[in-house]
Amino acid sequence: MAWIVYLLIVVSFLDLFVPLPVISPYAQQLGAGPVAIGFVIGAYSLANLLGNVMAGKWIDRHGANGVLVIGMAASAFFLALYSLAQKPFDLIIVRLLHGFAAGLLVPSAFTLASWRAQRGEQGRNMAVSGAAVGVAAVIGPALGGILRARLGYDAVFWFVAALMLVSAFLCWAIFSRSAQAGHEPKKKEMVRRFPDKVDWAKLFRNPYVTQACLGAFGLTYSIGVLSYMLPLKTEWLGLNRSAAGLLMSTFGLVAILIFLLPTNRLFDRMDPLKTMLSGMAVIAVSELGLAYLAQMVPLFVAMGVYGIGFGFLFPSMTKLLVEHVPDSDRGKAFGLFYAFYSIGVMIGSFMIGLVAHTPQAAFMWSAGVMMLLGCLILWQAQRKQKKRQIQVK
Repeated sequence: MAWIVYLLIVVSFLDLFVPLPVISPYAQQLGAGPVAIGFVIGAYSLANLLGNVMAGKWIDRHGANGVLVIGMAASAFFLALYSLAQKPFDLIIVRLLHGFAAGLLVPSAFTLASWRAQRGEQGRNMAVSGAAVGVAAVIGPALGGILRARLGYDAVFWFVAALMLVSAFLCWAIFSRSAQAGHEPKKKEMVRRFPDKVDWAKLFRNPYVTQACLGAFGLTYSIGVLSYMLPLKTEWLGLNRSAAGLLMSTFGLVAILIFLLPTNRLFDRMDPLKTMLSGMAVIAVSELGLAYLAQMVPLFVAMGVYGIGFGFLFPSMTKLLVEHVPDSDRGKAFGLFYAFYSIGVMIGSFMIGLVAHTPQAAFMWSAGVMMLLGCLILWQAQRKQKKRQIQVK
């Protein structure tokens, strides 16, 4: 049953990664300028934020299975509407609707994975879950770029819509039986254990939740910049239309190797805070490379370095949540975590559209944000450690 959960994680992220390299040029084709493109990309993440938060509450009360099925079915419907957009405003509306539906997917899939993790193996389990994300990051952008180059924009959106619809049916057919078999908390138990009132302040007071959310914001801020500027940079350099998708897939491939090779044992043995900060530093270095490199092979190397950072950062963040958040708040914690995930993409793409109109400036700006967040997380961790030392004395 575990492999099905990981497959659903792959599908949930394909919803994001397949259209990723085509959204900017598609919006540009509809007449969008730099600021409007930022709105188009950010609209998805804005609505995704609301979907993440609502998913957390609904998962803890009704179970992850049903929320995941509804999210996939709704995403399929809204993806089919992309081809009907005639101007940038139409595309923004579709992105808002799609973003909310997609916001239900990832918290549901990761909650299912966390419920099936055994004690002492949370880090490795999250690494394998991260590998599923990596698979989507490899397959998705490359597939989106190829479909666009050969069949046009509409083929990209219709393909993902069909994939979501089929996955929704399989999820409903398989996991409805799994819930009856006791692999997920029963609905009555969840209603009794998880009250209606959501204490978000309690979650924010948990320093591990705060650290994970800041890390998620930094990661997806950089992804927002990548999704905006990398396709435009490859076009300005005169590279093949599928180049942006292939470059984005490179970081996913490298991340998969880190997730699946024996290196995944590091996430059970090492402090997740240290591996998380290491990943953020590596991503910042990669973005500085993307700012200045102008040839295909060096760009592939830079994206490979980005994949190393992603490979250390992603499972470290999720392990913090799994280890330090009780089951009763797990769905809400993942919902909050992916809300920051969405905020990062939204702010990243929108701010870059306002302040940085060239790839070089955009990637330098993003590297600076990543380093600033890493320093903030480190400061918070050191402050917490000093408080503990004072209490001991």
